[in-house]
Amino acid sequence: MTKKCALVVIAAMIFGLTGAVYAADRITILVHGKKVSSDEVKIENGTTFVPLRVIAESLDQNVTWDSKTKTVTIEEKEKQQFVERLVIQKNWDIFVEEKPGDSDGANQALIHNLQTIYAKAYRGFFETSTGEPEMKTEEDFSFIKESLATKEGSTDTNFNYARLIQKPYIPQTGENAPPRKDLIFFIDVTNPKDLYLAVQHPEKLKEWKVYLIEDYGNWFQKELDTYLWSTRGFVY
Repeated sequence: MTKKCALVVIAAMIFGLTGAVYAADRITILVHGKKVSSDEVKIENGTTFVPLRVIAESLDQNVTWDSKTKTVTIEEKEKQQFVERLVIQKNWDIFVEEKPGDSDGANQALIHNLQTIYAKAYRGFFETSTGEPEMKTEEDFSFIKESLATKEGSTDTNFNYARLIQKPYIPQTGENAPPRKDLIFFIDVTNPKDLYLAVQHPEKLKEWKVYLIEDYGNWFQKELDTYLWSTRGFVY
């Protein structure tokens, strides 16, 4: 079997083709709700044949063919670094980590914990007294300029936040996650017991959707303290 003709066999009963032969152009392939090409579909004796590469690549997998061993290998594509920079301000000090996902376990743990909070927020797992998230602009955040820092240092203003600077994400057909770019987790000094999460629009960069996560202010402060102690040796 050549690379071009490597086929995956799908049982005819799945498509309801038993006892009949259909033209390939009448077949629709949906992978997680996303329609993929069916130009190379063949139907023979009631069995539907779909090229292996079509299915694998639609699942974001790499397909390689070794002609010597006649082996088809399917592997997950190497994922690109999603978080490009982590910026933290704790009181008057600013800390910066480039490509934090490539660093030690403390960076990965903090990012994982913050992204878990984000996932729970947009899925509505946190019940809040304010209901729906608010829409704000960057003018509503007095620390927005400092949160784009590329170097560590200190500032004249006292804030507590963590910004995940990321590549824009716009969901494709069949994906349920909402569009986003950067995430900012921050504490409002007038309401320190609660955590706020601002989600940047991936195309309208000055627009932010802000979630209130009640009673998570102390949790967030402890996350920052643990991270800074383990990565910088700082104790607050």
